[in-house]
Amino acid sequence: MNNKNKIPMTANTQNHQPHHLDALLKPKSIALVGVSTRIDTVGYDMYQVLLNGGYQGCLLYTSP
Repeated sequence: MNNKNKIPMTANTQNHQPHHLDALLKPKSIALVGVSTRIDTVGYDMYQVLLNGGYQGCLLYTSP
């Protein structure tokens, strides 16, 4: 493959146009239903993954 066919891997952040999948892949907020304070539950694990993974958006949660 020659260099003419390569796509540059750098993003142009100055002229960033929203992509139609941004709302799904880069959400501004997430709502979790079924969050628990019990350590070995799916609700607890999902909440911890978002917190420890560096999610910086609005995190809403509830436990039915």
